[in-house]
Amino acid sequence: MPFENVRQRIGIKVARLHFRKKTPPLTDFTHSFSNARSALVIVPEDSEHRSMAIPLLASLQNKFRGNRLTIVIHDSFRDLSSSLAHCNVIAIRKEHLGFFFLPKRSIVNAIARQEYDLALDLNIPMVISAAYLCRSTKAVLKVGFVKKESDIFYNFQMNTSPQKSPRLQYEQLLHTMAMF
Repeated sequence: MPFENVRQRIGIKVARLHFRKKTPPLTDFTHSFSNARSALVIVPEDSEHRSMAIPLLASLQNKFRGNRLTIVIHDSFRDLSSSLAHCNVIAIRKEHLGFFFLPKRSIVNAIARQEYDLALDLNIPMVISAAYLCRSTKAVLKVGFVKKESDIFYNFQMNTSPQKSPRLQYEQLLHTMAMF
C-alpha cells in the first residue's frame, strides 16, 4: 500500500505538470447545470459509494435523456451498466491506466471524442484516474468533491462533512447542482 501511495503522489505531480499550461477559463455557474445538455459522469470506484450513488445516477439519467449521458465505470463493476441502458457506458480496465494510475491516451481520446457541458466525478476520496479524466474534458463545469489536490482537476468542488454518509453527500451534491 505505501508504494501505491507514492505512485499516486507522483501521478498527481505528473497531472499538475500536464495541466499547468491549460488554465481553465472563468466560468459563470449561474445556469451551468440547468443549461447543460451533455454530461460525463465518473462512477465511484468504491463499491459501497457506488451503490449509494445510484439515486444520483438515476436523476442524472432523467436529466440527460438519450445519448447525452456518458458513464465511466471500472470494468470490474459492469453489473451496474445494465441499469444504464440509455447511456453511453465506457469501461475502464487496468490496461487503460499507466504505472502512476493516470489514464492512457487511448481512453482519454475515447472520452474526448464527445464534448460535454458537465463532467462529474462521484469519487469522494481521490481517485487520480477519475480526476484526470474529468479535467481532460472540455466541459465548462468540472465537478468533484473537495479533497487534497482537487484544485488541479475541478472548477466546482463540493465540500461536505466527512461525518455524513456517502448517500447524504450525493444528495447534497444533487441539491447544490440543482441551484445552478
